[in-house]
Amino acid sequence: MPAGRVVGRRRCRGSGPSHSSASGATISVVKRDTSDEGRGEYDVLVQTLVAGGSALAGRMMGMPALKAGGKLFAGYHDGSMTFKLAEPVRSRALEIPGAHLFDPSGMGRPMREWVQVPAAASERWGELAEAALAYVREG
Repeated sequence: MPAGRVVGRRRCRGSGPSHSSASGATISVVKRDTSDEGRGEYDVLVQTLVAGGSALAGRMMGMPALKAGGKLFAGYHDGSMTFKLAEPVRSRALEIPGAHLFDPSGMGRPMREWVQVPAAASERWGELAEAALAYVREG
């Protein structure tokens, strides 16, 4: 393999990480920008839900997360919170400016029940977390 830098277990060439697939095609690995915006608000919400006994904090899908009964219902990702929501709450959440379906891979494969809500709308995070918690408890 040509000289390059090692990122994790992959040897990379050029300006961005890449590797060859089994077919020999080069696959680029894109590192998205990350943001800590809203992290303080997320931490306060976690403390409230954990202290109330309704949730446990942990990590899942590579992000800080909230679980209830072993089921993931919310998380913090790149300056936003993500929520697993049922209809009609999901549709209303998607109306929040900057909100969109959560695509953890960043490869155009959003998760249909998950909405990512930016820190600019952090005043809505508490109500959405409660709705997500109720949803996973029902199912």
